[in-house]
Amino acid sequence: MGMDAIWDNTEIDEGQDAKRELIEIYTEKALTAYQGGKMAEAARYAKRILSYDPEDVNALFLKGATIGRSSKPGDLHIRQAFQVWKPLMKRVSGSERQDLYEAIRYAFAVMTESPVMVAFRFWTSYYNQQTIATLRDVLQELTDLEQALPETEEEKQWILPLFRENYTTWVYDVVGADLAVPTGKNRPLLETFYEMLCLLCKMAEKMPPEQKGNALLLKRTKLAMDNFCRRNQW
Repeated sequence: MGMDAIWDNTEIDEGQDAKRELIEIYTEKALTAYQGGKMAEAARYAKRILSYDPEDVNALFLKGATIGRSSKPGDLHIRQAFQVWKPLMKRVSGSERQDLYEAIRYAFAVMTESPVMVAFRFWTSYYNQQTIATLRDVLQELTDLEQALPETEEEKQWILPLFRENYTTWVYDVVGADLAVPTGKNRPLLETFYEMLCLLCKMAEKMPPEQKGNALLLKRTKLAMDNFCRRNQW
């Protein structure tokens, strides 16, 4: 091999090493930003990583996570997050797959709880039809996503448990210690509240029964429905 060929190969190796170093630096910065709640910054670093390696697992996870974390009532981006994660989960295996799944579990819990909490705060602050419709729509979209996201048996194995694990959080965010139910002659508001409450009851019935406190939470949810129906002669 001539000296020119050796020199050319050395340049290639050094180029690859420099790219790997940049990816490591950007990965650390991206994860630090993500863990600190700085989603825009995490997304920027993840985008840089993907410009070097479009298949990078950490960057693709962060792409989905930052998309999902931008969800808010009336504008959920959970489906888009899973469009990134589902092919990624198919590609990885072993401990790498388990680590990715644990990261997705955490990200999913955060990106779904926030819209429910915000929507309920709207309702408790402004008792009107529009705000309770916001909460109803968030719960309806989560219900629809549970059916729509897993398209294969393999996807059901890891996606459906994510929903099951979070029913308790979603229901508790609304019911809490005591869910005040509306009464009166505003029929459209009452109908919207009833629709929301039906969705909430279905979620409560799916809560893991072995989880501490779920039996009481289910009882409170059904009591809220009973109180609503009794007070409004539903």
